[in-house]
Amino acid sequence: MLHILNAYLPDQIAGTEIYVNALARELKNFEVESKILIPNYGSNDTIGYEYEEVEVIKYAEPTKASRDIITGKKAPGGLETFLAILKNESPDIVHYHELAGSIGIGNYHLKASHELGFKNIITFHVVKYSCKTGTLMYMGKQKCDGIIKKLRCSKCWLHHKGEVGLRRNIITAGFTFTKFFNLDTSVFNNELGTALAFPKLIERFKKTLLSIQANTSKIIVLTDWYKNILIKNGIAETHIELIYQGLPTKKLPLKVTKPTSQKLRIIYVGRISHFKGVDVMLCALQHVDPDLFLLDIYGGCNEDDYMMLCKSLSASNKSVQWKRALAPELVIQTIQQYDIICIPSAVSEMGPFVLKEAFAAGVPAVASDVYGNAEQIEHGQNGWLFKYNDVEDLRKNIENLISNPSLIGDANLKMKPVKEFSLVAQEHLVLYQNTAAGK
Repeated sequence: MLHILNAYLPDQIAGTEIYVNALARELKNFEVESKILIPNYGSNDTIGYEYEEVEVIKYAEPTKASRDIITGKKAPGGLETFLAILKNESPDIVHYHELAGSIGIGNYHLKASHELGFKNIITFHVVKYSCKTGTLMYMGKQKCDGIIKKLRCSKCWLHHKGEVGLRRNIITAGFTFTKFFNLDTSVFNNELGTALAFPKLIERFKKTLLSIQANTSKIIVLTDWYKNILIKNGIAETHIELIYQGLPTKKLPLKVTKPTSQKLRIIYVGRISHFKGVDVMLCALQHVDPDLFLLDIYGGCNEDDYMMLCKSLSASNKSVQWKRALAPELVIQTIQQYDIICIPSAVSEMGPFVLKEAFAAGVPAVASDVYGNAEQIEHGQNGWLFKYNDVEDLRKNIENLISNPSLIGDANLKMKPVKEFSLVAQEHLVLYQNTAAGK
């Protein structure tokens, strides 16, 4: 069993890496040997190491990114080494967990391993396979239906790239011109040529999605809503395997007694990123009496400008405290110390792990109504949903909980048990066995 990613623990700690780590560990209980294969960027050497008793192979990938590689016109140089390792390992199943552009694991790898006769499976952990912006938010303002349409997706991509006003209108008008003359301006090595080529690039993007179907035995999805979006875009329902997420943790902590407080204790756990909507949360709390709540923010940041913005939004609020990022094994027991968790997602995440962790901790969430949150939260029952990017609606939800704290206890009673990851591994095992048998 070979799991393919672009990075792995302990070098990168994110949802996909944690998921694969949990899957590999659980599969060992069913006598399934797993290995991890990732690129060794900028190196001519293939090296290996072990992480939590799972072997990790880092194959030589010395290639430097170029325009041809980024646009997919040229394969990265490490592809041959990658394929040589596949031949040497000869796994029953090659399980891809992400595809990226540039020099990382991409469509060249997927297609080549398929052509060599390996049985490929891929899990879509994120929405970028059907949304060029990776957000599924049309023009950054509302949830998109997810259907890939050349002109609509091109306009949205322009907005995502920061093209606004007159310049965006001129480029949008240029789409008609390039379509009429069937021009592919992506061959011009400049920003305008690339922008005018967006409809052509969206067309290729759709073909790439369909090619993933052609080069795999199954596509695994984690949620109903994303399964439906793939079907709308031409992926056969019979080609999709739905395996709901479980909680990738070794042991759930015991319940703890919350500290006594007259204030509503709110926690945020996650990256400090504009994708996570932290600024929306802080803006909402600017208009809530600081004597009535406490907010602790746990998370790291690699977006300096965004962090500065968020710090400025909370500078005068004595009830907001900034904390360090939590180690994965401490997340659930830390959440248990609070009354609610705020998940102000600014993009449609597949299904945030932190929401599962909050459910395991018995702490209800106030979350934006993007797809991943809305599939798991029933408003007013096991949590609360506020309108995407709506500061005022979030404020009203929080003030309602301050005024009616009994609602929190009621929501706690309506939470369903979190799926154990051993069940996730069992479902994968059945899929692997059927795929290996050609079913």
